[in-house]
Amino acid sequence: MSELCMPDVTLPPVHSGWYLLGFDSEIGRGVTPLDIGRRLIAVRGRDRIRVFDATCPHRGAHLGYGGRLVESAGGPGQSSAAAGGPGQSSAVICPFHGKRIGLGGPGRLSVAEHHVVRVGDAVFVRLSGDPAQDRGFGQVLADLAEQRIVIGALSEHVPVPPELIVENAFDAEHFSAVHLVPRVTGMEIKPGETGELVIEGEFATAPPFWEKGQAKVVHSRFVARAYSPGIVVTEVGPPDRAHVVITAASPAPGGCLARFALAIRPGQIDEFGALAAGARHAFKQDFEVWSHLDPAVVPRLDSRDATVVAFREFCAGFPAA
Repeated sequence: MSELCMPDVTLPPVHSGWYLLGFDSEIGRGVTPLDIGRRLIAVRGRDRIRVFDATCPHRGAHLGYGGRLVESAGGPGQSSAAAGGPGQSSAVICPFHGKRIGLGGPGRLSVAEHHVVRVGDAVFVRLSGDPAQDRGFGQVLADLAEQRIVIGALSEHVPVPPELIVENAFDAEHFSAVHLVPRVTGMEIKPGETGELVIEGEFATAPPFWEKGQAKVVHSRFVARAYSPGIVVTEVGPPDRAHVVITAASPAPGGCLARFALAIRPGQIDEFGALAAGARHAFKQDFEVWSHLDPAVVPRLDSRDATVVAFREFCAGFPAA
């Protein structure tokens, strides 16, 4: 069996793609400190959540710890829209020296704003103004918002780098070994139309408990699409009834913070509890491996690891934010 070389990919501490910033319940009123390997603050307005860099440009204080929101002081010709819209705070008072730090904008004492999309429970952020780093995920989120209900299912610290969480979707061999899927076929990998990475195959499994008696074996279409090193959207089942899982991971001290969200069609909402339980069970199976993994080992790969190599090459295409 031919040997493969793992690409020498060292991801930047923070890459320029999409992140699942958190679930709605994790973002309070006022200023909420957040960290995805980069210090951020979330500001909840009346109708949206805005996200900014958190480091005060004056002396480096963290604006999320003791920072106080204020309305813009305004100026000649400045409208409420320029200040962030009616009822939208446009500055924060730094807790270190009391300076007014602008939220967005070009000012010397201001912090950059980042693109945010909230879909159901999930709040996503893209740390790049470059449209090339969207990879089509913005449209995916728009489609999910229109067609499905996105509900957070799990948030857990894992002692491995975040890209290893998403890599699991592209590790074809682990499904049988870890998750005991009786038969996995296909698992062909290809670039997507908008720059994402796609893997598609089929699982042969026992039917879920709510479909017992209909068949002894269920053949389920499996499609996973990675939109950044930290986000993959997985569909399992026929296109018209597929269950959709959003798996995400972001840097955290000692590893990463892994999150799972389920995107449920309104007519399938009664299945959420069982699907969430299944996702948590699969996570526990993976966690047993992750918690004892040595990420520093030099891998000895063969041709069956080609999908993992392809994912690592995909990650290498994301520059530092």
